[in-house]
Amino acid sequence: PAEAEKAGGHIADDDDRFISELFQKDKAALLPLPSVPFDTSLYTTARTNKYGKFTLDKGKHRYSSSPDFCEETVRLHITSSEVIVMDSDHIVLSAVQPETVAGRLVSRNELSHDDGA
Repeated sequence: PAEAEKAGGHIADDDDRFISELFQKDKAALLPLPSVPFDTSLYTTARTNKYGKFTLDKGKHRYSSSPDFCEETVRLHITSSEVIVMDSDHIVLSAVQPETVAGRLVSRNELSHDDGA
């Protein structure tokens, strides 16, 4: 234990084994990652209002799409950082942005007007 402190290492268990030693043992047992990418995004639909806007998460988040999509059901591709509107052939029609006020993201409840979304 005293040697570990001098070396800057840490003891991981009661058998005086270093974390780095245990990591190397675990690392040897790891399997390689698959060669085919795994898509973790969500594919869903939403209904737009007369302004082409729609909400997600039971109305907590409001998004703007194109007015071309007003009062339609749109297909969505939702990733960790984007909400993308697609057509039936999965061609990207527009990447939408959340509603903002003064450059700040806002929830539906914070908006001063209600347009029926």
